[in-house]
Amino acid sequence: MKKVLVVSYLYYPSTEVGARRIYNLRKFLKDEEIDVTILTVDFTRYAELDESLDYHGEKVFRTPSFGPVKVTKRVMNESFAVGFTRRAAYLLKRLCSQILFPDEYIGWRPFAVAKGIRLHKEEKFDYVLATGRPWSDFIIGRAIARKCNIPIILDYRDPWTADENIFFPSSFIKKISHWYEQRLVRYVDKIIVNTEAVKELFLKHFRHNLEGKIFVVTNGYDPQTAERLEKASVDRGDHTGQGMCRLIHTGSFFESRSLETLIQAMHQLHEEKIIHPDNFEILSYGPLLGKDKRLLQQLNLTAFVKEHSFIPYFDSLKMLCKSSMNLLIVGSGHGSMIPAKLFDYLLARRPIFCVGPEVSEAGKIIKAHDYGFYARINDPKDIAVRLRDAINLYRQGKMQEPLTVPDQYSIRNQVHRLAVLLKGGL
Repeated sequence: MKKVLVVSYLYYPSTEVGARRIYNLRKFLKDEEIDVTILTVDFTRYAELDESLDYHGEKVFRTPSFGPVKVTKRVMNESFAVGFTRRAAYLLKRLCSQILFPDEYIGWRPFAVAKGIRLHKEEKFDYVLATGRPWSDFIIGRAIARKCNIPIILDYRDPWTADENIFFPSSFIKKISHWYEQRLVRYVDKIIVNTEAVKELFLKHFRHNLEGKIFVVTNGYDPQTAERLEKASVDRGDHTGQGMCRLIHTGSFFESRSLETLIQAMHQLHEEKIIHPDNFEILSYGPLLGKDKRLLQQLNLTAFVKEHSFIPYFDSLKMLCKSSMNLLIVGSGHGSMIPAKLFDYLLARRPIFCVGPEVSEAGKIIKAHDYGFYARINDPKDIAVRLRDAINLYRQGKMQEPLTVPDQYSIRNQVHRLAVLLKGGL
């Protein structure tokens, strides 16, 4: 049986979506007879926790860390004091990120490396698998692998320097990150990325020959969670087209992932008297951006969008099952990536209304499986056309039946690919 040490700052009960990938890797690699040990940080270091998540697993080892500054998520109707404290923490964290390489999580390095070396003396690992971001995981994983003289695999949940759209906190960090990653990919044994588009991006960006060294293992939905949803007998709501057409969004918004152009499209449909507050609404389980709230007020559309606080993961899945359609926003510079949220939306078996860049891996999946509607994020007119089509289909009662979850996007299938790689056969 192969033994793997997974180095990941993120793990349950962190609410960060990257934690789910690592949890699923561990769970399903065990079924493939791969012995996985998780090296992660003490969960008190996470800014947000979901205590409903299963994080008391065997062979999960946690260490302290120097920093980073914890920044909690925005909450609805937060007081001035809470908002001021959150923003002050954000600015301090941002300052640290501008001077610390590769990021503000590097304070975990001394604790993690020492613990990883001790664990190897006991377990005799065959591989170190370091996953990023944060990119400090790569530096830590490489240090452990070199000290213990064992191979290292890098698992990229997102590109680091290969994607020109990636934000860097300072020119210094950007420059040194490019220098370091060019050398890093040369010396590691294997590289994992999560889409074919990112694989092509890597092959073009790095000067080294990565053929035979880089593999695709995507994210995916958990089939066991799908079974749990079915057993829960979730009320999927009225999809006859007679009631409210409701789009549901779960999770955070960011500057590159906002409702701005969708709001502009809604304004057009409101002017055309296609939608009004009695027949169309968007529910967001996660606070809106301030700029989106201001735009809603400016266009007199506040009655159409209702924001709620974040809810636990499984509760969010049950809520998604009740929608007419589920709303997915893909940032304009993130077309080569697939948001992990997409796989949660597949679990809900409701149509997806996705707004994203013209060329998008998420869009390819939605179109290939007729799983909803896709509109260009920088084109409010295109969004209005797609939204009008979607609303018409809903009102005709053509969204009643639950959709079929494509088996190929099961995380179990993807983990099998990783297991073959770890066993030396891929």
